[in-house]
Amino acid sequence: MDFDRSYLLCSPAARDIFSSIAALPIIDPHNHADAAAIAADRPPADLWELVGATDHYVWELERKCSVPEEFITGDRPPRDKFRALAAVFPLFAGNPVYDWTVLDLRRHLNTDLPLNGSTCDEIWKLAAKSDLRPSKLLAGVETMCTTDDPADTLESHAAVSGGRIRPTWRPDKYLNVGANGWCEQLERLGKRFNISIDSFSALAEALLLSHRFFASRGCVASDHGLTVVPAAEPDCAAANGVLCKAIAGRHVSPAEAELFAATLLDFCLQLNVETNWTTQLHIGAERNVRKTLFDRLGPDAGGDSGNFAVPLFPALPKLLNRFDSQLKFVLYCLDPAHYSTLSGLARDFGANVRTGAAWWLCDSPAGIRRQLETAADIELLSQHPGMVSDSRKLLSFRSRFELFRRALADLLGELVEKRRIPAGAALDIARRVAYDNPREFYFGGVTTQ
Repeated sequence: MDFDRSYLLCSPAARDIFSSIAALPIIDPHNHADAAAIAADRPPADLWELVGATDHYVWELERKCSVPEEFITGDRPPRDKFRALAAVFPLFAGNPVYDWTVLDLRRHLNTDLPLNGSTCDEIWKLAAKSDLRPSKLLAGVETMCTTDDPADTLESHAAVSGGRIRPTWRPDKYLNVGANGWCEQLERLGKRFNISIDSFSALAEALLLSHRFFASRGCVASDHGLTVVPAAEPDCAAANGVLCKAIAGRHVSPAEAELFAATLLDFCLQLNVETNWTTQLHIGAERNVRKTLFDRLGPDAGGDSGNFAVPLFPALPKLLNRFDSQLKFVLYCLDPAHYSTLSGLARDFGANVRTGAAWWLCDSPAGIRRQLETAADIELLSQHPGMVSDSRKLLSFRSRFELFRRALADLLGELVEKRRIPAGAALDIARRVAYDNPREFYFGGVTTQ
């Protein structure tokens, strides 16, 4: 049986289900794509730019294979970097980076050549002859929501016709009071809206203006990366004291930082109530755990991890109760140990709260299936809000969605083969999860273009 018919699809029912959803348009409510690069629509300089130049997933696996850093983030020529990747790529087998890359080469270069040290030059030449502009890589993507700082001006989003790219409002940097660069971030936001941010009320005013600006540019969601959900009671007067203390360069205690984060998060979610934005909570990422890597390369270099010990109670249900029936939430976690807890909360809070797709370290074929199975067991699989790419790399957008749709089809096909559900119901659920649900949950059922 050929690759396209058999990859991840272990039954005739699974293959039929996947065939029904394979060509559906892609709606991606969360990614880290560069809107300016998409708007420019220029050809890539080379294949390394597409495959590895911005992808910390790739960097991490290369380091596991002892590839010297000079061939990863260093100053070696791009072709040498690609050759170094190709030489160890067969060792990636079983990791989702392997799956995505195989799909990338098949879909965008129309080749089934295995990537290795012997084939890398031929594949490099194929890429040089191919049209790999963003507009081609994103064929089939109906709508994608980038992740943007509240101080951003969003010109590049407006430059892409048809509203195909929408911003997502992510105020994380302002919640982390006293962190490195926090004061500079306040200054940037203040300059953006001509406000001197010297108090909590001034910060709130600037974020309100930003929120309204994003709404005018088609934003439908906010995103919040939280190592833990802050449990403190919101208190604007106390938060103002913490802000003034941090601006003055004085030490902010962990309890004060938590109070400030809880208060500002509460304010941000109140803004979402006014605009009916969907609120995405990404919980449990421990950032920059490898100190030498962070000291040398900074954040987003591949030194992050999940933490199963991150507490979800009592802070998360308290937050959900505060906004019960007022907001739509999507809950993501970085450790699968939290799946059943989040699914239980999503079940408790009804249709407005749903668990999101397997995130980051979990978005392998097995990880996607595990998350979908938990959602089916505890919530309703038919209400799953669908896949998000979470990607910085345009080359793999379609591959990530294809892998998700195959994993979904295989799970549903197994349920059909075991006579747990009829084939017609499986086809309906597959379409809901692959397209209808993200369209309706984020965009309220209106057209997304």
